[in-house]
Amino acid sequence: MNFDIYEDSADAVRTRTWKYLDRVLPHRGMFPMQPVEREREAAGTNATVLRAVNDGDTVGAVYIGPSWEEATDAKSNGANAMADRILRSVRSLHGIGVDAEHRSEGIGSALLEAAEARVASEPDAWLIIGVAHGAPELEGFYERHGYVLGEPSRSMVLRVGSDVIVLPQSDPEPRWFYKQLTRDEAAGKPPVRAFHPTHRQLAMMRAGADQIAGDQPRTGNLGV
Repeated sequence: MNFDIYEDSADAVRTRTWKYLDRVLPHRGMFPMQPVEREREAAGTNATVLRAVNDGDTVGAVYIGPSWEEATDAKSNGANAMADRILRSVRSLHGIGVDAEHRSEGIGSALLEAAEARVASEPDAWLIIGVAHGAPELEGFYERHGYVLGEPSRSMVLRVGSDVIVLPQSDPEPRWFYKQLTRDEAAGKPPVRAFHPTHRQLAMMRAGADQIAGDQPRTGNLGV
C-alpha cells in the first residue's frame, strides 16, 4: 500500500492523532498530549507527531517526545541536573500504532525510522526510551529495530557516563526498552549501560547513595 508520512505541528491535529493512537494501541495510559508552546518552554523542544496517510486517511501514527515523567521523577528525588539532562537528551516513545487491517505492510517500520531520524536531527537528543506493555508483537517489533528490552515488571537503570537514569517499574507485564542513536563521548554521548536494580538498590539510589553494590551493568540483551 502506498502512504505518505506527515509531521503535525498544529495542536488540534496533534490531539486528534493522540486520540487515534489511544484507540488503536492495545494498552491505555499513554502520556497526554501537551500544547506545543508548553513543551518548548519546559523542554526546549516539542513532541514529534507523525502520521502515515493513505488516500486522505490516517492508517498509522507515532508520538515521541520529551521524557516528562522520568524528568519529574528525577526532580522529585532531588536530582535537578539529571532532570534537565533527561529533558534535553532523552526522548520517550509514547506510542506507535497502525490500523489492524494495514499491519505487516511496513507502515510501523517507516514511522519508527522517521521518528528516529527526527530525534537524531535534534542537537542534544540521542537516547530513546519506552515501555512495551506486555504485547509480544510489539516487543518483537522493537527488538527487530535495534531496541534493548528489559525484564518484565523490573525497574531499569541506565548508566550514561557518570550519570544514571532511573526507570521505575512495578506493573506485572510492561518492559522498559531503549535505543542509543549516536555515540560521541566528546559530545557527552557515552555508551549506555543498563541493569536491573533490586528493590534495596533502588531505595539506595533514591536516598542518594553514591555506589550500588550487587548487579553489574550489562549491555546488549538484558536477560538477568
